[in-house]
Formats: sequence, C-alpha cells, structure tokens
Amino acid sequence: MIGRFLIVAAICVIGCQAADITLMLKNVSVYEGETATVPCDYVTSLDTSVPPIIRWHQLDGVDRKRLYIFKKGDENLTGRDASVSRDLQIGPNGELIIPNTTLADNALFNHLSCEVEFGVAGTAEDSLTFIVARKASVDPVTNPDKTNFVMNGDYQIIGNCVSDFAYPEPILEFYKGTKLLQTTSENGNMKVERAPVQGFLSGFTEGKQSTKTPDGLTIKVQDTLLVNLTGADDNAQYSCVVRSGINNEFVQNVSFPRIRVTYPTTSVVVTGDKNPVKAGDTLTLTCAPNGNPDPIISDFGGQQTSEYQVKVSKTDDGQVVSCTAGNGLGQSITGSYTVSVAYLDSPTVTGSETVRKGSPINLQCDAMSNQQVNYMWSKDGADLNVNQATYSLNDADFMDSGMYKCTATTAAGHEEHSSRQVTVNGIEFYGSDVKKSGDMAVLSCTFLSNPGPKIVWMRVGSDVQMPGSNSSSNKDSFTSYLSVGPLDSSFKEAEYTCKASNEALPSQIAQETLNLKGIAILQSPTEGEVPEESSPPIAGIIIGILVALLVVAIILAVLYNKGIICKSDEKGDENAEDIAVDINKDESPDDAESGRKPDNEEEKLMNGNDQ
Repeated sequence: MIGRFLIVAAICVIGCQAADITLMLKNVSVYEGETATVPCDYVTSLDTSVPPIIRWHQLDGVDRKRLYIFKKGDENLTGRDASVSRDLQIGPNGELIIPNTTLADNALFNHLSCEVEFGVAGTAEDSLTFIVARKASVDPVTNPDKTNFVMNGDYQIIGNCVSDFAYPEPILEFYKGTKLLQTTSENGNMKVERAPVQGFLSGFTEGKQSTKTPDGLTIKVQDTLLVNLTGADDNAQYSCVVRSGINNEFVQNVSFPRIRVTYPTTSVVVTGDKNPVKAGDTLTLTCAPNGNPDPIISDFGGQQTSEYQVKVSKTDDGQVVSCTAGNGLGQSITGSYTVSVAYLDSPTVTGSETVRKGSPINLQCDAMSNQQVNYMWSKDGADLNVNQATYSLNDADFMDSGMYKCTATTAAGHEEHSSRQVTVNGIEFYGSDVKKSGDMAVLSCTFLSNPGPKIVWMRVGSDVQMPGSNSSSNKDSFTSYLSVGPLDSSFKEAEYTCKASNEALPSQIAQETLNLKGIAILQSPTEGEVPEESSPPIAGIIIGILVALLVVAIILAVLYNKGIICKSDEKGDENAEDIAVDINKDESPDDAESGRKPDNEEEKLMNGNDQ
C-alpha cells in the first residue's frame, strides 16, 4: 500500500509540475434578489478533448469547504456537496449559479475558489470575492445645529448627517458649495475618504461612526460637521452626500440651511468696470466691503455710495481712489484702486516733404501712448500694406507724390492719424517726333516734369526762341509742338532744339535736338524763273484727255484690221479716201516690198484704188 501511494504521489507531482493551466477569475457583485453567475474561466495548452473536473469551494480563513463538483458529460460525478443546504446550480461550463441572492449570501460565499483538474496532467486553483449589495434607499437625514454663528476662532457644529442602511458600507462626505471638504490622515496626505479626526480643515467629532443592523447584514454611517468659521463662510451652503452601491454609483445629496456668520469688516475691495479705461470714456468704480452686519461706507471718492462714475482723461492715469467702510465690530478698513487710463496722442509725421525724382522718401510716425501702438500707412486713401512706424521708398517717381497718412491704434480701441504731403520734383526728356503736314513739318517733344515745365524751341545756330504750342497728356507728361515751313531746300539740313525747365529746379535743363532729315523738301525755284502753277485738279484733267485719245486710237486700229473701215464697194467721200491712203502710207517698208498678194477682196479694192 505504501509503495502504491508513493507511485501515485510521484505521478501527481510530475503532473502538477507539468500542468499548463491559467485561471482567469473575476470578482462578482450583484444586488440582492438577482441571480449570480460566477464563471470559472481558464486557458490551457493541455488536451481538452477530455473535460476537466471543476470544484467550487467556500473559503473561511484557513478552512476550505467544497460546495459543488462538476465534470462535463458525467452526471454521476456532478453534484452539490451534501453538506450544503443553499440552493446552488451549475452551468454548462462549470460556472456556479446562486439564484435569488440575499444579503445572507455574503457570509456564505464572500470568498470562493475554483479548482480545475485535468487528471494526472495537472491542477490549478484560484479565488475570488463575491458580494451581494444593497443601496441606500432613503435620503440621508441632516440635523442642523443652527443657522446663525459668530466668528470666534473655534470649531463650531454646523450639523450632523445620517445615511440609510446599505451594504457595502456607504461613504459619507461633506461639501461647501461644490468643494469637497477633505480630512487629513495621520501621514498628512489629503484624502477624500472618511477617516478618524487627527486635525483637519473642516472637522468631525470622532470621524465616521458606523452602525450595523442587528443581523449585521447592513450598515449605516453618520458624521457631524464642525467648521472653524471665518467671514468666507457667511451665507455659505453646506451639504451632505452619501454614496452607496457596488461601485458607490448611487449618490444622495441633502443640503444644510444657509448659515450667516457675524464678523467684522476685514477687507474693502474697489474695482473698476474697465481696466485700462480709454481716455475720454466713463469709468464706473464699485466699493465692496465685507462684514456681517452690512458695513457702512464713510468715504468713497468724497461720496458715501458704493458706486460712482467719473469721466477720465490722460491726467487721471495712476490716480488712486480710496474707499473706507466698517460695520462697528472693529476698526474701519480702507481699500484703494489705481486708475489706469489708456491714452494715445495724435501721431506726428516727419521726414520727406519735397524730394527729387530718383531720391528716397523717408517718413517717420511717432505717437505717444502708454499702450502698445500699431501703425498703418496709406497714400491718397490706398493702403500701402506697411505696419510699422517708418515708411521708406528708395527710388521716388512722379507717381509717388501724394498725401501720406499714418494711422495709430491701440488694443484699447484708440485710433488717431496724421498726414503729410510729399511732392516729387524733377524734369526729364521722354520722347520726340517729326512729321510732315502738307508743305509744313511738325516737330514734337515730350517731357516728364513736376511742376509743369516751360518749353522753348530754337533753331540750331540761332539764338532766337521760337514759339511752340504746349499740351499736357496727363498729370506729369507735357508735349510741345513746333510747325516750320513752307518746306524748301533751305530746310534740308535744319535742326531744332527743344529745351524744358521748371520753377522747382531752375538749374536743371532737359533738352533734345531734332532734324528734318527724311522729310521730303520742295525744290526751291532758280533765280528769274517763274515756276509753273498747276493745281492737282488741272493735271488730272490733262491726263484724262490723253488717256481718252489713246483709247480712240486703239479702237480705230482694231476697226481697220477687221476691215470695218473703208470697204471696196463703199463710196466714200474724199476725206475717207484720204484716211485710207494715210493709213496705207503708214505701213512698214517690209510690208510694201514683200509683194504679198491681198488676202481678200477688200484689200484688192484698196490696192486698186491706191493705184
């Protein structure tokens, strides 16, 4: 027997060591009356084709009592232990089922263990906690001690709070408004949970007091709120909060009546509705002293009211306004307020005013303020996209003349501006042209100038100034025209100079020289010869007559060649014969000497007549 036992023990030891079973148990909580299902989950690499044996045990300290044994597919082995009177069931996968739970089940099944055995291959076991809960169904009861207190430097009872019976033990907390009043544990860490009093911000008589029902199945808690009252507690709202349930998810909140605390005036606060206030605006000042009973304001800017208004200016910046008040429980208290006035003086623009074309424009904008100043530049109403105190342009042109405006602003809402007129002066030659108009030549010169130029013409080699006609095509462009003629050979090599200057730059001259080369010059008459005068209409008539005569001659030649003129049987007069003879006389010698026979009868008649 001993030998057989040793062999079995050795096999068990080997199997237990080789077992690969991991239990995955979770604590289970239910509310009374519910059916509890307690799973025995596990994972293993062992062969699961043969189901394991699952055993449920009740743990009580070191004692271990079997409740249920289960093997899937083996009803003979499955069943509740005979010593268990509580109705228990088993699920298809070995989960323990406790129907119709009661608070008494906490004593029976508070600690459970599940054992999984795969025969000699190995066994694994683990434990869990089982709880049947009851929430507090009745709101906590508060018993305020009183509502009027006098600040004395000691802790005073605000009231106590008692919860309903529940399981697990409910949590009781006190709040001032929405702020949780915390206690201090022995090690000094701030804790939300209730703890015995060791010293605290807001205290409790002996900390939390717990009371169980006679059957010990449920618990109620009660606590008394004590506070070392100050003026900050006047008109305060304290409340009692009870949390119960499995995860303390059920919350009940009952408020104490608001309390009044009698205390002397300890502070006077003066405030303004704007800080800073814009210069020129109205500032509303308010004096708010504390204390119970209500304090009386004795001096607030020379008044006895809690509020007054004043229109501020730049000189009010830094002014201190005081308010004095008291409620008779101590000395009067004075509070003060320093007025901050945001001001912005009108900016000053300095720098370039009149510049020469091609020179730089430099402008500086300065605005005095006790706020950060932002700058913007514009020209003739168009934004220049420059946001700084300086504006610079390296190469000024005529189009850069105009009114430059600097606008200064602050975050307080100020907006001030100042402008400066900038004029760009200069003169330069732009272009020229020479055109013929009839027997005249028209010369033109264009200059760019500011202010407008004075333009004169002179023939090269002569000191005589010649008048010209001026016209302006746009603001800074000026063109002058000069007509010369009637053209003859004396203009063939002629050159003319146009010169321009303006009153702003009298020493600066712009000029250009033009000649008449390429312009057709009329031939001048020789001495003593009178040129023939023929107007374009007479010449046209003569040419027309010549063309008409040529057409007639061609027609006659064609008629003669076709024999239409002078037929042989036609009796003409002497003039007709003369014409025929004249035509024959005009034949070439080659034709006369050729002895050619007449081609037709008309020719024979003609020849016979000639003979």
